[in-house]
Amino acid sequence: MKVVIDSGKIGITPSYIHEDFNGIEDLIGFANRKNENRGFLFVSKVLGKHIPVTPTEMNKVYSVFSKELSSDSKAFVVGLAETATGLGAGVASSLENKQVYFQHTTRSILPHAERWFEISESHSHAVSHIIYKPSQEMLDSLIDVENLILVDDEITTGNTLKQLAKEYLKVLPNIKKINIVSLLSWLDDVKFSEFKRDVAEFCKEEGLVAPELTQSFLFNGSFEFEPNSDYKQELPKSAHKGASVLDCSWNMGRLPVQMKHVVTTDYVTKIEKIIASEGSEKEISIIGTGENMYLPYLIASQLEISGYNVTVQSTTRSPVVVDGKVITSCHKIPMHDNGLVEHYIYNLNVNKLNVVITETGSKSEKEAYQHLGYVL
Repeated sequence: MKVVIDSGKIGITPSYIHEDFNGIEDLIGFANRKNENRGFLFVSKVLGKHIPVTPTEMNKVYSVFSKELSSDSKAFVVGLAETATGLGAGVASSLENKQVYFQHTTRSILPHAERWFEISESHSHAVSHIIYKPSQEMLDSLIDVENLILVDDEITTGNTLKQLAKEYLKVLPNIKKINIVSLLSWLDDVKFSEFKRDVAEFCKEEGLVAPELTQSFLFNGSFEFEPNSDYKQELPKSAHKGASVLDCSWNMGRLPVQMKHVVTTDYVTKIEKIIASEGSEKEISIIGTGENMYLPYLIASQLEISGYNVTVQSTTRSPVVVDGKVITSCHKIPMHDNGLVEHYIYNLNVNKLNVVITETGSKSEKEAYQHLGYVL
């Protein structure tokens, strides 16, 4: 398969596609990034980020992984920020294990939380991943976890997940199995064998028992990118590259939690009142903000169960080119964080009833999103 976009030519060689999907076109589109380091972007059609997705479509993905990963052992699921926070939580909530714990890496600074460790992404403009230390009570629950599940939307080199695996092995030494989970994996058998060998050597050096390592994915293959020398797109000066200071009560995942039922009744009631006041049968779009993807999914899912036509998507730090195809529109969101920076929402349908679900509910946060629609 060959795809030509403004930034260059992408050649894809598939090795595996999950039987519930017809091909890679079911999972991704192809877009151009405003980034001199990597000019292209695989845009997920099932993640609920750049492209609006129904809760049913998202739950289909969670169910696929649940069937593969569920076991009798205690599980600790970790999603990577920014794009896989919701995916990680969705996978965690779908597991049939009796005890499931969840955490996601973050680019938010929590004033009253202690950092456990940090890792970095070499290919990204983004700040390091911050991993916060659990409370002593939570740590006591996690210390005997044997199954670690690391979740990302896409794995290219595996270096970030390798760093993450090593750091968790240092602090949770009873881990016996690590599942690497992704929508797209570009790691073939040779590269994944190198991944496993590297982790095993690390464990030997640290005096740890090397865990079993497995991969779960919807698509596996390889790709080549031939850049277009005429394509010139630099990272905008207004792009959000630093960590954000965040102080809110809703920190599910930034601090490790045990997965449990999350009540969304208040949100759904407020949205149904908005629907009634509109007096129309508009389609509904529930919009998350940055790492805040799981709660909007739950709200959208409840609305869908109630019979509403609803999709979910979220804002992002990632600057992408509007091409009129995969990325049809871009709305900028001004954010005051050590100066004025921008976040973005793509493919927003202004004719829908758009409802933004914020994390803090503060006046300044609501004002930042009010041009998109209703803000809760």
